[in-house]
Amino acid sequence: MKSLLITSAIAMALASGYANAGIQYDPDFAKKYAFEQAQTNPNQPSTQWKNWFKHCPEPWGDNTNFINQVIRAGLAKSASPKMVFYAGQAFNNDPRWQYSKAQQSPAWEGPQAFFDYVKANNGGKVGMNFTAQTNTERGSTLNFDQVSVGDIIFVDWENDNNINHTMVVTGGTTGDNVTTLVSYQSNANVSPSRDKTLSSIEQQFGSNNTYHVFRPTQYNTY
Repeated sequence: MKSLLITSAIAMALASGYANAGIQYDPDFAKKYAFEQAQTNPNQPSTQWKNWFKHCPEPWGDNTNFINQVIRAGLAKSASPKMVFYAGQAFNNDPRWQYSKAQQSPAWEGPQAFFDYVKANNGGKVGMNFTAQTNTERGSTLNFDQVSVGDIIFVDWENDNNINHTMVVTGGTTGDNVTTLVSYQSNANVSPSRDKTLSSIEQQFGSNNTYHVFRPTQYNTY
């Protein structure tokens, strides 16, 4: 109980400090959270974050929930799931990007709804803001000069204009899909999901994918 009260007090202090301000996204904390909480192998999925964030049964829902946690870690400047959860009360004034154990906005529950929110929220709007960095069309490649650690990558596996998956860039952005590393969570538990190269993902799931890269910038409370 004492630990919970202390954690709640810290979270309230964070919320107070964030009030009426633009909270900048820190990609280093986002990377740290993703790296520590992503699944390391098919038989030992990470469970620590699931103590604080609800499992999403929608197909590919957990990966969306997880990447939203990663973004909040970058806002809260913490890699602790407990602190990211409690600090989240400072980011619930936008109902389109709201999370509690009792209720989640669609942007937390599925990759397409999350993608729609990200596309719509830019240029100083209330809520979490993003900038579009680069994307691919059939047969094209990403402009890796526009990809950095902490960026969010949306994947359309079938190239049918339906977003199926979300990932965060966690390293190796040196100009190609062989060295660019991403981390994510997978409902399927089919493979390790920490610091995977884009090329290995294409080998596993096929190369008929399209990617959309967005960079989180800041959360505006007004």
